[in-house]
Amino acid sequence: MRPLKLVTLELSKKHLWLFRIGMILVSAPFILNTFETLTTNVAIDGKFTFVKGEHWGYYSYLGKNIVFSGLFLWFGTFGSKTKSDD
Repeated sequence: MRPLKLVTLELSKKHLWLFRIGMILVSAPFILNTFETLTTNVAIDGKFTFVKGEHWGYYSYLGKNIVFSGLFLWFGTFGSKTKSDD
């Protein structure tokens, strides 16, 4: 059985820190939306408003924000590394 291989990006050394900072900044709105949704128990997605427990849209909106924030945080922390010069 093959070991689990996670998605990683290899960048040149001069672009690595700029990319990491950018990915963390991109994840910030998703983190804030997740925090707001969890504290108020209301998901406001464009023209729709979902209250926790009344519709599956609340959980869908919450899941979407958690996945996107996790993806961008992964690329901003451990998912990016310097390119090897082989």
